[in-house]
Amino acid sequence: MSDLQSKIAQYLETMLSTDQQSPLCVAFSGGLDSTVLLHALVQQVVDRPLRALHINHQLQGSADDWQAHCRQFCQDHAVAFQSIRVVTEAFQGLGLEGAARAARYQAFSENLGQGESLLTAHHADDQVETMLLALMRGSGALGLAACAAQRPLGQGQLIRPLLDISRQQLQQYAEQHHLSWIDDPSNQSLAFDRNYLRHEVIPRLAMRWPQLNTTVSRSITWQSEQSQLLSDLAASDLTQLELDVAPTYDGLGSPVSTVDCKQLLALSPARQRNVLRHWMSSKGFVLPSAAVLEQIRTAALTSGSETSPRVQWGEAEIRRYRQQLYLQTPLAEHDASQCLSWDLQQTLDLSLLGIVLTQADLLQQGLKLPQITQVQVRFRSGGESIRVSKRACSKDLKGVFQEFGLPPWLRDRVPLIFYQDELICVWNIAISDGY
Repeated sequence: MSDLQSKIAQYLETMLSTDQQSPLCVAFSGGLDSTVLLHALVQQVVDRPLRALHINHQLQGSADDWQAHCRQFCQDHAVAFQSIRVVTEAFQGLGLEGAARAARYQAFSENLGQGESLLTAHHADDQVETMLLALMRGSGALGLAACAAQRPLGQGQLIRPLLDISRQQLQQYAEQHHLSWIDDPSNQSLAFDRNYLRHEVIPRLAMRWPQLNTTVSRSITWQSEQSQLLSDLAASDLTQLELDVAPTYDGLGSPVSTVDCKQLLALSPARQRNVLRHWMSSKGFVLPSAAVLEQIRTAALTSGSETSPRVQWGEAEIRRYRQQLYLQTPLAEHDASQCLSWDLQQTLDLSLLGIVLTQADLLQQGLKLPQITQVQVRFRSGGESIRVSKRACSKDLKGVFQEFGLPPWLRDRVPLIFYQDELICVWNIAISDGY
């Protein structure tokens, strides 16, 4: 075994030593890097499930030929092969590189088995490129930490076992073993930022600083430690800030999470930004830009209690009501002017609201329905009131919602049950006296 082959085998063994049983899946593009990774695993892994997963982005005329090449390579090396076609148009706004990456990782996440480890062939040169790209985008510690060696993904985990090995070493390995691989012509295009760094910038840096990979790797390690410390601090802060979400909001576009504004404002601006980013990320949302994050701090967090500000980015939004920030997905369109006839012997599906109305639910809420078989379902239009006590006059709906603590943006989405033009039930919130 050559020194290079021994080094690659050692790195693989170290990265995979924590779990000797989990199945392995290689992200196999057919390029140099993933070809070396898959070949090295075939030489080393014994009695451990191994398969290759190829993503066909359908962006090149040769994409199907590349897929066939990968299939043949796996057949020659007795490796199970799966290919998935993805559509990058679903990720518009991220640029071609970003859209391809988003589509690829979505496919990886969705097709990774329980406890399976996805191995990608990112290497030391990729780390330098990723860090420089993050620097050009003004990223913080998390972005400057570049590619994590390991992280959760789907039902399993993502592992990058070659981060300490250079592209040159991988090419030497491929040549020693007479491997064939795909050369994607788009990798030569300087129109892509990563390619510009790879072909124009990094070679010049390496001429001046020959230990570029080593020194950048050291900085990445420090940034990773700093990022972890910030994450730990944010997680600690969030435990003090996060509030329970009332279950009665379910089906109305209920928030993923809420935090307490007063306690958040007590933190320094830097800790506010830190915990807000952690809060959003921990709930599965894409992080906003620095400008949007500052808008959340200034417009939403510090607004007056009378207003209900809203800040949206991508598939996420933050709103404020009273002393709470609400993190949620944007609400679906809803026609509050509709009036629906409901036969209580049938269910009424309000699919856009995520609610299914049933007679059993009405009875469970305490509503008595003697001889009533047909009602109307409407939504708030203004001026509605409900008699909630024999001793009191009817209470207007706005007061009912305020007393219940329902945020304003949900109020015209609550089903109102009418019988003979009388409001007898505000779904999951109030029922009329006498019914």
